[in-house]
Amino acid sequence: MKSRVLIITGISITVFLMGVIVYPTINKITFDDDFSHDIPIALDNTMPLGSDPVYTLSDTPEIFSHGSTKFVNPNHESLKYYKTTQVIDDTYLGKNVQQWQDALDWELEANYEIYKDEFYEELGRLLVKNEITRVMNHVGIINIHDDFDVHQGYSLTSLPPHVGFTAVINATEGDSYLIDASAHSNRVNYYSITQLSFFDTTEELHLVDILSYPQTIHVLPEDGNESRVEPSDLIIHIRNNTVDFVNRTPETIRIQESGTGEITREQELAWIGPTILPFENGQVVFDKPGIYEWDARKAPTPENPLWWDSHAGGEIVVLADDLDDLLLEDRLRMGRAILANSEIPVSGMVVGNAEHALKVSLRSAVYDMLPDAKQYYQDRAEQLIPFDIPIIIEG
Repeated sequence: MKSRVLIITGISITVFLMGVIVYPTINKITFDDDFSHDIPIALDNTMPLGSDPVYTLSDTPEIFSHGSTKFVNPNHESLKYYKTTQVIDDTYLGKNVQQWQDALDWELEANYEIYKDEFYEELGRLLVKNEITRVMNHVGIINIHDDFDVHQGYSLTSLPPHVGFTAVINATEGDSYLIDASAHSNRVNYYSITQLSFFDTTEELHLVDILSYPQTIHVLPEDGNESRVEPSDLIIHIRNNTVDFVNRTPETIRIQESGTGEITREQELAWIGPTILPFENGQVVFDKPGIYEWDARKAPTPENPLWWDSHAGGEIVVLADDLDDLLLEDRLRMGRAILANSEIPVSGMVVGNAEHALKVSLRSAVYDMLPDAKQYYQDRAEQLIPFDIPIIIEG
């Protein structure tokens, strides 16, 4: 398979390979900067097509904060590519969903030679539209419109490429749903449907409305592509500035500033937190407001005695009643973290630009299906961030 470039807007992934001796356990450390709506879901018993099984929804949607409801293809991690049951009559290049799913590799490659990247983008759009229609029919979401557009998002330009898509469905019961999905070659790979939440942006929020509860981070063992931390980010206030870290792994870990895991370079770290034994917990107290990027690293081993190996990480925003003493760049990063942990359907956020502002891009489908999206999310972002920074909603 040819390899090209991964382009994913607004997503940055840092991978560290290091690791492990056991340091004494520190149970607590203090430091400062210097150092709504349930959707009934039943199992789909659709019979397999050919040799490829058809995967369906789980019984219960996953409920997240802010009252939003999200459900995800439960098999996308372990069994990535699958055939979907055809439910729409749309075609691409004269073939319907079933015919494209039955196409042989040489047919796909021949069409790619003619149409280049457009071929897999349009084929993926067809497959995703079919799968989302099937899932909506299954859970009882009825589109208020006769049709809906599927917008292309990211693209991993290997051959065949992995292509991401988004859509927004305005339903007859008055709710709107954000669709995220992806396809690879002539198969669907992933889908999720999230109920969008909307708020009265004229109300002044109390600080407790944006703070994280409980102030606990669970570091989890490796499990395929599943998250190794829950949650990765927190928003807290300086008056209640203790964060609990629970080590649910069978290994000793250390909490520290995001940075090097090399023991001989530890002096470069602004802070080093507790070393936590397996299935124990430790605490970190944040004495100053700001944004703290943290790592959970596995203790060195005899094979790698000078490295703490990267395992998981995240960000902790520490608010205060007065943040005027912080640099604008720090306040912009804090604002970015607050919006990243909100219900706003962000596709990308940028700080450090010529406008000296937090620039926010929404999923492309949101602009089409929600005519006032730009103004609404401008007001919502300003409502959520309890300090003054310039915010630009692009689009």
